[in-house]
Amino acid sequence: MADYGYLNARIRAMKSRLFTPQFLEGLLRAADTSEVTAALAHTHYRVDLERGMVRYPGLLGIEEGLRYHVLSSFRKVKELAESEPQAYQLLKVLFSRWDIHNLKTILRGKHAAASDREIQEQLIPIGELDEAHLTELVRQINIKGCLDLLAMWGLPYARPLTEGYPHYLKTRRLTELELRLDKFYYQYAQEQVKGWGMNADLVRELLRREVDVTNLVTLIRLMTEDVPREKIPEYFLPGGKILTVEQLVALAELEEVEEIVEALKKTPYAGPLREGLKQYLKTGSLAVVERRMEEFNIQQIVRLFRADPLSAALMVAYIWAKFNEMVNLRIILRGKAVGMPEEAIREALVIV
Repeated sequence: MADYGYLNARIRAMKSRLFTPQFLEGLLRAADTSEVTAALAHTHYRVDLERGMVRYPGLLGIEEGLRYHVLSSFRKVKELAESEPQAYQLLKVLFSRWDIHNLKTILRGKHAAASDREIQEQLIPIGELDEAHLTELVRQINIKGCLDLLAMWGLPYARPLTEGYPHYLKTRRLTELELRLDKFYYQYAQEQVKGWGMNADLVRELLRREVDVTNLVTLIRLMTEDVPREKIPEYFLPGGKILTVEQLVALAELEEVEEIVEALKKTPYAGPLREGLKQYLKTGSLAVVERRMEEFNIQQIVRLFRADPLSAALMVAYIWAKFNEMVNLRIILRGKAVGMPEEAIREALVIV
């Protein structure tokens, strides 16, 4: 049986440095980005912020510092886990979700003809695709060049993307490529943790709930798009915790979001969907629904801080809590930069 005692003792020390809701409230009351930056400069973020601001001026440099910091934290966890083979393997599976994030970011950047710098700034090189691999991908002229490079490296992500590429050429829509990547990832990740006992069960449950959350966001988005009925099943990921593809297709037949919420009232997803719907009716933005579903998912994961102290739960919870902290800080900084009202920024945060 894996021994997580030493690893978790170190992670508990790292957890103690996560910002409290009270600290974030203080940042929300700041007059502008300068005050937010000054407050962060008195925390353990200071060195990474200085490094980021040396590279880029203004807000761009601050955000680069945040990225450096979360990468440093993740690499520390990875380093700590190296002495425990099972923990390290589980960590590789968890960090592979950032491979998917990075690949999507690069594909979207190439599709939109973004600059290499704009793409690079959004990457989190902590998975199998390290900084050197990602830099080479970003340097490619187009999407085809990226796919050829992935295939040359023999990485498993090449297959689903190569299979979807002809459809992308016909439609110039990234949806097909991203969907194939998601379907591959969730199946691949769950296969990687088969038969490892309690800790693997924990990671599998996390992945299956994430599939449900992703599918529900897709379901709400489909209601605003003109998708042929026979194509709807293709948009959902298999392998959810509660909802099957068949159930989701049936929900897609409903005409109002309120009907979907009612149909899901006996599931744990009804509450965040209902809250997201309220905000959607006020703002007209489906992004608020997605954010509330993300909030639910993060809250469920962060609850693992209170789970078995000798399991992988603490490691899993810390990774999501730390990444969420960075996202919250970015939201506050960007909100202050454009003069968003304090309450509007607060609604976009996920406080755990």
